[in-house]
Amino acid sequence: MKAFWASVILFAVLIACIWGNAVYMQKTAQAMHSLSAKLNEPQQREAALAKLEEAWENSRTVFSLTVGYRELDRFDEILTQLRWAYESKNAAEFTRFHRLLEDAIDELIRTERFEIENLL
Repeated sequence: MKAFWASVILFAVLIACIWGNAVYMQKTAQAMHSLSAKLNEPQQREAALAKLEEAWENSRTVFSLTVGYRELDRFDEILTQLRWAYESKNAAEFTRFHRLLEDAIDELIRTERFEIENLL
């Protein structure tokens, strides 16, 4: 009987950790989405881009626990290209990479939703 209760407690802890990770990732991705929205305002671009890069660096390790490396590498690449477009003052490329970044953030959010397709 002790083994049964130990397994129930272990299972509950596992579910709590999975739920906590999903909540953290959703909240972080939503925060990155709001920072990305600030990139539309030219006077806030530098600060928003720096905060976005910092937020990504701080949360990348946690994201790597459950998100595939393809999505993580894509996000890294887009963020690097967005920085390049900003520094080279290339408005068309900046707009392009900004849209790709928003799509990548949406993809991170989608992969962490509790849905049947994500669980299979």
